Amino acid sequence: MLIDFTSSLFFRYFCLVVVSDALYLIKKALKRQKQIKLLVCGLLLLLAVVGVFYVPYLLEFWQALGVSFILGIVIFIALQLMRNAQKLYGQEMRFWTWLFHKNADNIVWIYYFKVENMPFGVQFNQQTTLFVHLLNGEYLSLRMAESDIVLLMNLMRAFLPNTTFGYSAHKKQLYDISPDLLRKES
Repeated sequence: MLIDFTSSLFFRYFCLVVVSDALYLIKKALKRQKQIKLLVCGLLLLLAVVGVFYVPYLLEFWQALGVSFILGIVIFIALQLMRNAQKLYGQEMRFWTWLFHKNADNIVWIYYFKVENMPFGVQFNQQTTLFVHLLNGEYLSLRMAESDIVLLMNLMRAFLPNTTFGYSAHKKQLYDISPDLLRKES
């Protein structure tokens, strides 16, 4: 009986360590997305503020007033977008934490998709996206670096033994019929 208890305790500790490592990788990807959004909004805000100060010197009074009003609206929108980016980051982190800690059994299928833009044979851009399909037919996607996705998938293989990993047309067809068909028996 003691062996079962200790192995159960070891398994729980192992799962918590794996989940915290997986959440670290997801947090890193979400933080990168947030920083990109904040950078774009910050540049928009900077351009609008500079425009507000230089427009009066370039245009007539009524024209400058109209353009300044429009730039004021752009400033307001940029500030709102910055606030929403911060708020969305917190909500997404809470959701991923909840999913891994409380609702991991609903994860059915995990794979990643890689798109490379290679005009004239020269690699221009590469995007990798992690897809997590749930039991209720919905899916989550998250852009991450390919090395982080591979590491995350290896961690999740240990934590989610009943989940199917990798993409194929057959798995897609099974998921479309019923997500429960992709469940592995333990």
